[in-house]
Amino acid sequence: MKEANFPRTVKEIKFGAWSLNPKLQMIYDGEVERELEPLLFKILSYLIINKEEIITRQDLIDDVWCQHYVDDNAINRAMSELRKVLKSEIQRGLVVKTHYRKGYSFFLEPEVIYYEENTSLSNASFAHAQKGSLASQESYDIKPKLFSISILVVISLAAIIFYSYINFYKNHNIKSIDDTYKADIENINVVNKEYKEETLSWMQGKYTEIMVSPISNLAAFSFIKKEGNFSSLMVKNLTTGQENQISELNANVYPVGWSSSNNEIIYRIQNNSKCEVWSNDSSSTKSSKFISDCQYQSFFGTTVDDKTFVYSKYGYRGKEQLSVIVNRNLITGAEFQISSPNLSSFGDKFLHYIKSDRTVIFERNQLESSELFITDLEGGNQTKLYSSKNRIWAVNYFEKTDILAWFDNVENTLYNYSLLKRKITRKISMDKISDYSSVYPISETNIIAATNPYVFGVYRLDLEKSDFSVIESDKSKERFSVGFRDEKIAYLTHSDGSQKSILTFIEKTGEKTSSEINNNYKAIRLAKEKREMLVLNDSRLEIIDEDTFSVIDIIEAKGTIVSAEYINKDNIAYVIHQGNGKQNLSYVYNRETSNSFLIPIPQAIWLNQLPNGNFIALLPHNELHVFDSSSGKVIVTIKLNKLFYRHSLSLDEGKLIHSNGRSIYLYNFEKGFTNKPEKIYDFDSSIYVVDSISYNSSEGFILMDLIKNEDNRLVMVSAE
Repeated sequence: MKEANFPRTVKEIKFGAWSLNPKLQMIYDGEVERELEPLLFKILSYLIINKEEIITRQDLIDDVWCQHYVDDNAINRAMSELRKVLKSEIQRGLVVKTHYRKGYSFFLEPEVIYYEENTSLSNASFAHAQKGSLASQESYDIKPKLFSISILVVISLAAIIFYSYINFYKNHNIKSIDDTYKADIENINVVNKEYKEETLSWMQGKYTEIMVSPISNLAAFSFIKKEGNFSSLMVKNLTTGQENQISELNANVYPVGWSSSNNEIIYRIQNNSKCEVWSNDSSSTKSSKFISDCQYQSFFGTTVDDKTFVYSKYGYRGKEQLSVIVNRNLITGAEFQISSPNLSSFGDKFLHYIKSDRTVIFERNQLESSELFITDLEGGNQTKLYSSKNRIWAVNYFEKTDILAWFDNVENTLYNYSLLKRKITRKISMDKISDYSSVYPISETNIIAATNPYVFGVYRLDLEKSDFSVIESDKSKERFSVGFRDEKIAYLTHSDGSQKSILTFIEKTGEKTSSEINNNYKAIRLAKEKREMLVLNDSRLEIIDEDTFSVIDIIEAKGTIVSAEYINKDNIAYVIHQGNGKQNLSYVYNRETSNSFLIPIPQAIWLNQLPNGNFIALLPHNELHVFDSSSGKVIVTIKLNKLFYRHSLSLDEGKLIHSNGRSIYLYNFEKGFTNKPEKIYDFDSSIYVVDSISYNSSEGFILMDLIKNEDNRLVMVSAE
């Protein structure tokens, strides 16, 4: 296995006209400054470090992608993108050389500048220390005295890193990167325990975002009092019951995390005009310290020491919902990335910091799964620990037993994971307890939780009167998907883990019929000109006759279905996700030929077709793109309003209804693409968020799936 990372002692690498800053992952040629995408930075580093060798495709797969298999097209695209990035008006020459049927090599001679002695090394593959290894050293164009000093520095550094590396691996039995994908291969017996539930707070209102301190003696949570408009931050001593409150006038206050010292709570203050992150002594409200500004609603992190802050940074690569783990210097403000999420994922969420090992636990939220990772503060030794089909929202670490614990609120199961043994050691079933939304383990068997405040419902928004009314609501975990045409309303009720769905029709006369379907469909669409419906599963689409419920046609997808819509002539446009690290693909299914054909719209999230035949797609960067149907070129770009919860879109004729989760907007494309959208309705975000919408331009209303936030309780759940 060849080296792929620069040691921390490297300050700068110069090659040709470029200067590379490895901490900031940026290159600069004196005029142009570019931030490298994590994958491109890793490839460039790998080529420079191993510049004396021809790097094969298999080398890239093993050491850069760190996977068993990578599609050739992915490697071709990455190398092409790297060459584009390394071109500028000043640097026009060859930087990366292709060796026919062999691989690639770095063409230029790098000059490496170190922090310690501020010396540079040239004409060599330079010395470096990573995971206890020392790269080959050839001829150095420096004086003998400086040469000796630099060698001593490098050898000392290598010894320190090697000792730390061995101890880290010894303590946690960390194996090779390939072994991490075999986590939890043994069957674990599920332990059933009797639990009691104790109310921790008698304040009436809404409890959310629970975060427990590193030694589990304090709990922070966001609280909105009954009839209140803004949330306060509450810090509760779990031993004495004492509570401290942090609030601000006309603003919401949310917990971000705890300092690794256990003494300070980190929180964010947010209103329409500002978002700021602060820290405060947990026993006082008079010692607030400003940490940073923030842009997005989600924010999780910890202060490692007085100068280091590790957190989830949202808006990565211009995508509002994509997050990356970042290490921030609180003194200088400089930041560098710890993780490199797939651009097709939802990114990485900070979960926990283990002080004794100076390691970070984070969740990578993929479309199909939730993955648990461990890494050091520099992003090295990144290892996948576990993969779950459900979200891993919060974890706690118990040093005495070396156990990570988290609660799966779909299965109602508390997981214990041994870092020493690298596997799940116990699953504790808690089936008979209440339904919880926010949960944090405070021991290997006990949790602190907020009871589920969410009520899913189907609502109707009258466009003329600008008000809405409920059609049906459900206090269980059941979710809804809505759709309608001129003569009827339809909605699908489904739940996580169930193998059945309930389909309900409401005619214009008010007549209501419901039928159970032996499949857990995720969404429903009604055809405009036929009495049929399109239902979505994870990996296939079914067209079903409304009257007989018989399957008319099936569309099998080679991936996970992201979205699907009826388009012109009741053909179907759909988007699939191929898997981790791969692009979303867009297809149109032709009903006459029963064939799907790929259309050149990469990375779409949602796709539909305008009356003139041009396609309109939602892209990850919070934008709508209109594509010419014949050339595939983008002819219009529309920046959407800032995301609050999730984007939901419904197109009928030339009118598009869009919701960002809090507000609903109308785009009238019949009047052109330059007009600003009309805001139709604003919801009180402390009570409602919009999950999905359905629109028919001939009717005077919009059908919506809303999530209502009701009062709940804060509880301690303990084994009897």
